[in-house]
Amino acid sequence: MRLNIFKCKIRCLSLVVFVFAIKYEKHNDLSVSFTIKLITISSGKQYIMLNGYTYYRHSARKNGFRWSCTQSSKCHAKIIVGNDGRLVSADGEHIHPPPTYYVLPDGTYVKG
Repeated sequence: MRLNIFKCKIRCLSLVVFVFAIKYEKHNDLSVSFTIKLITISSGKQYIMLNGYTYYRHSARKNGFRWSCTQSSKCHAKIIVGNDGRLVSADGEHIHPPPTYYVLPDGTYVKG
């Protein structure tokens, strides 16, 4: 069985916890779903967590910000978030497993 890999642009309403699913009828009901949240780590920095992977705010764009993977300079996974808080695109594959974080009682995240 061959699985076709494809890219798509994804839009969301805000950077709060949510699950988003897309159904492609042409691809035998292939569903794509993800969870995205804005987290604060123990140092006070804010990261975006998308499907367990974390991204830091890398650079400003004309209409938003580029967020890059926090794990390795060799990992080229990135996401683009618009000024209105919408996820504009997600690009690249991670070359590592997702990091482990623990949530403290005050809601901050600590890397495990």
